[in-house]
Amino acid sequence: MAALKWALAPSSATDPWLAAHGDPARVFLAGDSAGGNICHHLAMHPDIRDAGLRGVVLIHPWFWGRDPIPGEPPLNPASKQQKGLWEFVCPEAVDGADDPRMNPTAPSAPGLDNLACQKVMVCVAEGDVLRWRGKLYAEAVARARGTEKDVELFESEGVGHVFYLLEPVQEKAKELLDKIATFVRTE
Repeated sequence: MAALKWALAPSSATDPWLAAHGDPARVFLAGDSAGGNICHHLAMHPDIRDAGLRGVVLIHPWFWGRDPIPGEPPLNPASKQQKGLWEFVCPEAVDGADDPRMNPTAPSAPGLDNLACQKVMVCVAEGDVLRWRGKLYAEAVARARGTEKDVELFESEGVGHVFYLLEPVQEKAKELLDKIATFVRTE
């Protein structure tokens, strides 16, 4: 949070290097897997509300939930592993997998209209057990805003969760990076 506040501060309040090389009006957060969850929650934080965060890019976010959603397969070994990992990491979570840190669309989660950024991109992968949750999140953000403008969903076909880390030079990884770069550059 401290680093994000520093990056979003007006140039006069930051160090000379950032004032010369950065533009606080063009700050994006990006994270993959659990890092996508972290970016979502930073963008929801009340301290960022009026700070001018331009956007977030959630790449294969690790969103989950207690009950399957439309399109999502019933509990299978991969989804049981996701649920079990969350319960291990946060055993104190009262709502289990519907804890807002894991499921930002759960009934107990803060409203997505509180997302303090102008643009949202959600990247999912066809072979990722988490893709339905990423799609649901993108749709929920668009509904909360009343428009699909500035909410983009991109699905990589034929690949799985964080595939680009395992094979960064493959064509699908380049395609994903190009889509993200275009999203960040576009006004």
